[in-house]
Amino acid sequence: MSTEASERCITTDVLIIGAGMAGFFAAIKAHERGSDVTLVDKSYAGKAGSTHFSEGDVVFFRPERGH
Repeated sequence: MSTEASERCITTDVLIIGAGMAGFFAAIKAHERGSDVTLVDKSYAGKAGSTHFSEGDVVFFRPERGH
C-alpha cells in the first residue's frame, strides 16, 4: 500500500459537508438556484449520521389529554 497522499482539486460554488436530510435539502435548493454543488459525506450518502437511523419516529405531547 502506498503512503503517498493523492490530491484532487475541485472547484464548486457550494460545498456541503454531510449527506443527511439537511445536506440533501441544502444541495437541492442550491442547485435549483443555479449553483454548482458538491456534496461530501464520510460514508455512502444517506447511510451515515442520524438521518439513517431516524426512520420517521415522532414523539409529541398533548397537554389537553395529559399524555
